[in-house]
Amino acid sequence: MFVIHDGEGKGRGLEGRRGGGEERRGEERRGEERRGEERRAERLPDFHHPAFLRPAGDDVIKGGSDDEQSSGDRGPAEKLRLRLSSSDEACLQLTSPTGSISPPVSLIRDGPETASPQLGVFSGNTALESAYSTSQKVLIQFHSDFSTGGFFILNFHAYRLKKCPAPPVVENAELFYEDKDFQIGDVVRYTCLPGYTLVGTAALTCQLNSHLLFEAPPPTCQAQCPANEERTSSSGVILSPGFPGNYPNSQTCSWLLRMIPGSTVNIYVEVFHSEKQFDELEIFDGSSGQSPLLVALSGNHSSQLNFTSKTNQLYLRWSTDHATNKRGFKIRYSAAYCSINDPPLNGGVINRTRLRPGSRLLYYCNRGYRLVGSSNATCRLYPNGLFQWDTPPPICQAVSCGLPQAVGNGTFQANRYTVGSQVSYRCDEGHRPDPDRPLTAVCLEDGSWSNAAAAPRCLPLHCSSIEGILSEHMTYRLLVGRLGEFGSILMLECSTGYFLGVGHRTLHCRANGTWEGSEDPATCKIISCGELPSPPFGTKLGTLVTFGATAIFMCNHGYTLVGSHVRECGANGLWSGAETRCLGDQASRGSREASPTLHVHAQIDQELLYGSRNPESSTWSRSIGV
Repeated sequence: MFVIHDGEGKGRGLEGRRGGGEERRGEERRGEERRGEERRAERLPDFHHPAFLRPAGDDVIKGGSDDEQSSGDRGPAEKLRLRLSSSDEACLQLTSPTGSISPPVSLIRDGPETASPQLGVFSGNTALESAYSTSQKVLIQFHSDFSTGGFFILNFHAYRLKKCPAPPVVENAELFYEDKDFQIGDVVRYTCLPGYTLVGTAALTCQLNSHLLFEAPPPTCQAQCPANEERTSSSGVILSPGFPGNYPNSQTCSWLLRMIPGSTVNIYVEVFHSEKQFDELEIFDGSSGQSPLLVALSGNHSSQLNFTSKTNQLYLRWSTDHATNKRGFKIRYSAAYCSINDPPLNGGVINRTRLRPGSRLLYYCNRGYRLVGSSNATCRLYPNGLFQWDTPPPICQAVSCGLPQAVGNGTFQANRYTVGSQVSYRCDEGHRPDPDRPLTAVCLEDGSWSNAAAAPRCLPLHCSSIEGILSEHMTYRLLVGRLGEFGSILMLECSTGYFLGVGHRTLHCRANGTWEGSEDPATCKIISCGELPSPPFGTKLGTLVTFGATAIFMCNHGYTLVGSHVRECGANGLWSGAETRCLGDQASRGSREASPTLHVHAQIDQELLYGSRNPESSTWSRSIGV
């Protein structure tokens, strides 16, 4: 069985249970009956596929499940696949209450497809405390067999996307960033370790699209086989292709090291393993393979080898045959100065003391960017003989204003959140923008949005006054919203003694400013209590039968009135009092004749009798025996 139910707190819950027999099917039927018309189904081949929508915040999740299905209908094993989706700018958190997972297994994927990355597994033995998605959609795959009974409960809720997950680790690369709190607009930069070449994009920006992720795939760092690659940096590393793995067969690679005039190049061969006589590295003291040969290396060398050029250039050529391959080589080189290799993108560098040891660099960023890293560096000679700057080059990161201010009953649209970027606001249906607040905002250089002091507002549209729709004796009761605002709903009611007739009994304020249902509203009709007959041997004064009408009864001479002398039509449609009768008694006639006669002189308002008031009253008198 699979049951969807409201979870505790602000989230919702998913509950699954396995078993057999009538008890299980009875539980399913009762659960489905409780949900009634709220059910909604979407089926995938061989799977049940309820779809859910969960907006950010505390709004209600709408969802449903397939019609009643017993686990016995799905063959020897149960399978269930669910997709949860939230609104834009929200992702999902799933948790499993303690003790709520039995043998069934629930696999959570960060996306709507089976190929999406796995977030975690909930099962009896390996239940995760919680799983957080990075997208608006999550796929839940449930699987179990019939070896034992079991169940599972997963609670989920949506939360607004605010941060990017940590960028992926790249082999043979270093990652530079300001801190681990990756907000929208933050930039991280990959730098390959010396000797490796970066393939792809070095700098990635945290950006909101369908996911809140760094907007490009991470780069790779490869030890490549270049042809006449020229290097002008004062120090570096040269690696055999594929290092530290074995180099490929049948290759010819070459590098040209070119230093500033007047300097020489020191070579430090730290690792060298090749097929002797067939795989060889040649180093020429000059700009090409025609220059004097400094050294030719082949075979295995267990200790470091050092060489120094006589000129400011070295040419290295590596050749392999079609047979055996080995680990290859790692070579460091250095000249006696520090070159400026990587000035920051969207920034620059100032060198005040040239490039010799002790020289200092000052880094800066252009307007709209801020410096992440050290703002200066010093050229130093390290114990390994290399001349290098003591700090890596910084990053010039675009100033980000972060997510713009949210607007109630509206949305915003923006592709970027950096300096100069513009965001546009739009109001939802039934709402209009406040004319005193701008509908656009620009990210300023100080990292704030231009509308920080006066965020846009979306005001509800209003419908016309309800008084013009109400008929006589009609009132109303507010069911939803504020009176007259878009989305508000009124229930029409009648004053006491009246009831609603045919027509619309509720009015909805629409986006166009009109009341839905006002074209044919119900009207109030007066309640009728029905005709009261005159009692035998008596008379009735009053002809009206509607709410508030009064009937007065009198008996003929010689008869006694039993019941109510005056009856009034009430708001419940019934006459007040008891039935009126006029009874005669022959045995007591003598006593009645001996009784004194009471003369009653009464002033009766004609409105009680006939429903209208006359300036002159009617006076009557009658003898009533008592």
